Amino acid sequence: METLSQAMSFLQGKGYVEDFNLKPDSLHCVTRQIDIEPDAFQVDAVYRFEGMYDPGDEEILFAISSTKYKLKGAFSKCIWTIC
Repeated sequence: METLSQAMSFLQGKGYVEDFNLKPDSLHCVTRQIDIEPDAFQVDAVYRFEGMYDPGDEEILFAISSTKYKLKGAFSKCIWTIC
C-alpha cells in the first residue's frame, strides 16, 4: 500500500471500521462514545507514510482492536509537521 487512503480502505475491508481519537490516558471510540483504557486494546498493525514532496510530512496509521469491547478500528497520527 502506497497511500494512507489505500491502507484505510484495506483495513475497513478487514473490519477495522471504528474511528479513534487519542486522549491523555485512553483511546476514545467516536462511534460508540467510549474511552478504551490501554490494557483493553492492542495494536494489530502499523503503517507509516511519508509525504510525496516532503519526507518530513509523515503519518502513521494504527490498526487497533479490543476483545473487551468487541471492536476494531484505526487511528492515524501526524508526525513532525501539521497534516
